[in-house]
Amino acid sequence: MKKSTCARCGACLAACPVYSMTKHERFGPRGKNMLLDTALSAGTGAEKPSAAVTETLKACLQCGACSAACPAGVDVRGAIRRAREHNGHDCTVPSWVWEVLAARGLTPFLARIISGFPGGSGIIWRLTGLSGQEGFTMPDLAQTPALSSDRACTSGVPLAGKSAGLKISVFVGCVQNYLYPEVVEGMFKWFGGRISIPRGQICCGMPAFSSGDREKALKFALRNISVFREQAPDYILTGCATCASMIRNWAGLVADVPEAHSTAVELGEKVREFSRLAWELAVIPSPEDLADVERVTFHAPCHQRFELGGAEVTEDLLQKMLPGKFTDMTRECCGQGGLFSLGHPELSGRILQKRFRNCRRTGATVLLTTCSGCLLQLRAGAGSMEDGPQILHIAELVNK
Repeated sequence: MKKSTCARCGACLAACPVYSMTKHERFGPRGKNMLLDTALSAGTGAEKPSAAVTETLKACLQCGACSAACPAGVDVRGAIRRAREHNGHDCTVPSWVWEVLAARGLTPFLARIISGFPGGSGIIWRLTGLSGQEGFTMPDLAQTPALSSDRACTSGVPLAGKSAGLKISVFVGCVQNYLYPEVVEGMFKWFGGRISIPRGQICCGMPAFSSGDREKALKFALRNISVFREQAPDYILTGCATCASMIRNWAGLVADVPEAHSTAVELGEKVREFSRLAWELAVIPSPEDLADVERVTFHAPCHQRFELGGAEVTEDLLQKMLPGKFTDMTRECCGQGGLFSLGHPELSGRILQKRFRNCRRTGATVLLTTCSGCLLQLRAGAGSMEDGPQILHIAELVNK
């Protein structure tokens, strides 16, 4: 690793959710970068990092706010991810979980097993080791995961205008598959016509990628590239901004795999987060169709803000669908950060409560988002509040 070109200006500190809570230089991007420069760039790189360095490497949401704010273009997020890879990845989740998620054909098998568990049993969470994570609220698993069978849109409404004749394949993602298949149902109703969910798709690889487990992230990417190459879609539609971001990262992961790289580049160009594709293809419900929807606001996921072109398109979509009912709020992280919320529940919770305070100021009773991780975090937080907002994915508006 080379030393960075950080000018120590501190522009990143105002953008970092972790620093905003801790006010500790070591946990700000500038401090993390300095620590990496001194502790990881020197010597042979074979030495075991100190406890302070290890703690610092883990205390990063991988949200990308610091990299976006840096006038010198220093990619602190990427440096931390590479350091995690070099010094041993985050082991919050047992390694066998990654192997299961990466195995071909296991998703339908798991779906059959899961469907036999009673709601609230907590069996899966105990097996994965997550039940012991203090502060983590366990949602019930879906009785029928989205990938449990072949699916096609049943709304019977033909795609029209810009959408006519397009082939749209859905990338589901783990959370919407096992926890929130109603989001997938909403996307089907929203787009009408015929969209498909390719069998054989697995985890996008973002949790492994962010934690520094490049080998497993590569395994996920290659499997998915093979599945979607066979589909040859015009668009890949996903209800998760994080999954969309990771699909765009596949090309970098497989750069040394010639037979996969060109396809990965093509898929990265075709992937769209749900609200952006709805806007681009003008597949937008009328205000009359959403008359029962109450006052809403929108939590813009970090991956959408910093890697998918920003949140403006989604906000424009909501303004058009819900005139007079949508109020925007400050754009900040919710504190989920994948495995960060499991390893740092107290800090994650403080960041989340700040989001709810901002939500209350808008007067909204419904808080919308477009990311599975954010949906999981926000619902966990709202579920513990007496007067918390209803948390929905935007696609679920058509389910109301």
